[in-house]
Amino acid sequence: MKKIFNDQLNHKNLFFFFLVFFFFITIENSFPQKFSSINISGSKQFSSEQIASWLKFNNELNLQIGVEDSIKFRLTKHLKNEGYFFPTFNQIIIDSANKSLSV
Repeated sequence: MKKIFNDQLNHKNLFFFFLVFFFFITIENSFPQKFSSINISGSKQFSSEQIASWLKFNNELNLQIGVEDSIKFRLTKHLKNEGYFFPTFNQIIIDSANKSLSV
């Protein structure tokens, strides 16, 4: 009888440990991560600060799935307002380890 009770107690402790462990892993990833830096190259007509303001980099751009499409949409919208109707983007590099963005 004592052996059965100890086994049940160990299973409860193990279950509780995994529950707490899973909670801490998910809580860390549940908040959107922000970009800490942005690098813009290849633009001869507009400054990096102007392009970063188009992206609303300072307060709005989160590191998440689909951010590349959002970046292209925002840049295309502002470039059309400036008279550039068919912009092309060579590459958009998202470095999630360093939380940086290169356009």
